[in-house]
Amino acid sequence: TYTGSHNYEVTDIAIHPNNNQFASVGGDKLVFYWDVSTGNVIRKFQGHTQHVNCVAFNKSANVLVTGSFDATVRIWDIQSGTHGSSRGFQTKEIQVLDQQKDSVSQIIITDDQIIVSCLDGFIRVYDIRMGMMTADDIGSPIVSMDLSEDGNYLLISCLDSKIRLFDRENGEVITIYEGGHNVSQYKA
Repeated sequence: TYTGSHNYEVTDIAIHPNNNQFASVGGDKLVFYWDVSTGNVIRKFQGHTQHVNCVAFNKSANVLVTGSFDATVRIWDIQSGTHGSSRGFQTKEIQVLDQQKDSVSQIIITDDQIIVSCLDGFIRVYDIRMGMMTADDIGSPIVSMDLSEDGNYLLISCLDSKIRLFDRENGEVITIYEGGHNVSQYKA
């Protein structure tokens, strides 16, 4: 059991590609980078102003990306020292992506892109190599998403009880799945 760091709920975790470390985020607005074998926190990150919803490592595992209810995505260098540290927290992120208009719900990282889903109903793709951002309006607040193995499609779940299959190349929803989940049947 890994305890003693988060003082609120843990909302997401990500396992480092080497399986020896993991990251956790939560309602306390903090990001913790852990050592699996010792159970100790390697590094702490502070900068979000509201609870942190999601976390992901890049493929080379030198960067940690977090998304928050504060509508920002923050990129952290996990290999450098604690520059910009305050009381043991690393407070100097590499970059802050603040184009979101609502809470960030999920992050997926590919070799050259950061894909962000948001409760504002948009999928934003940050192309790291080109330094560009594209945004696609899905039409409903996005809860979660998953990338197909070939990277061509996103499967997106939304608050309107629909699941959308999104074609990343042409930026269009090609199929909507509905009828399986209905929010109205859970209302009190």
